Amino acid sequence: MTRSPIPHEPKLDLVLERIAAAPPRLVWAAWTRPEHLVHWFTPAPWIVTACEIDLRPGGMFRTILRSPADYAPVMFLIASRSRTPLSR
Repeated sequence: MTRSPIPHEPKLDLVLERIAAAPPRLVWAAWTRPEHLVHWFTPAPWIVTACEIDLRPGGMFRTILRSPADYAPVMFLIASRSRTPLSR
């Protein structure tokens, strides 16, 4: 795996790396467009029931997942206070 130019805190940060046989623009779309993310973000039989992505400074990444046993939904929310826009 490659080293990221972005510093991270190993005790707090989760870093995911994967080599994809796809153009960068399609990988970017898969991670940043809710209509794509809902199809692959969870392992089956879990499903994504809601997804919001706002890439602007101060934006957020919010997904709601439903389990196959129909337990209470699980929500992931990542909110940024950064003033720097996310980029490709």
